[in-house]
Amino acid sequence: MALVVGLLLIPLIFSVILSAKITMNPRYLIFLLPVFYLGIASAYMPMKELIKNDKFIYAFMAVLVLVNIPFMATYYTSYTKNDWRGFSGQLGNVTEAGDVIVVLPGYMTQPLDYYYSNETDGTIELLASSGEELEAIYSEYPDSRLFFVVTGDINAKNPEGDAVEWLNANTGYMGQNMGIYLFAIVPQV
Repeated sequence: MALVVGLLLIPLIFSVILSAKITMNPRYLIFLLPVFYLGIASAYMPMKELIKNDKFIYAFMAVLVLVNIPFMATYYTSYTKNDWRGFSGQLGNVTEAGDVIVVLPGYMTQPLDYYYSNETDGTIELLASSGEELEAIYSEYPDSRLFFVVTGDINAKNPEGDAVEWLNANTGYMGQNMGIYLFAIVPQV
């Protein structure tokens, strides 16, 4: 039993530590399921010794399954990844040649660039992760239309929150596609 507990706790502790640096998703820990199920199965015999009535044990297990059905139904029927393809199409519809696209956090360029080509669209793509970087970009392109592509990962990359504060103070919300948000600064002509 100590082995099962250790095999579960060590990865969980590391995932909590890593969650301060990167966004964690439950699917990253799916490799723990066999150990978890082994722990549940090993609890059957001590429970049988404690409670002599087999029907009560089976009823208790059935209640546990029934309680979890609503959570499992929503988990397996909803999207867990952002729709970068759909978002890229929408972004291409609102941008024009010469526009600046700022991606927050910067590492989100990988899924964006898979579906969106700033070379084809004639836009400039920049990376940012802090309010200071956003202010520098805004100072460098004061007369350009700036679009900010933001995901919830910005909270992990910028825990101080100055990037979100800067966006709230200086941009307008244009919409979202799942967990991808679009903000913009459009200079007055």
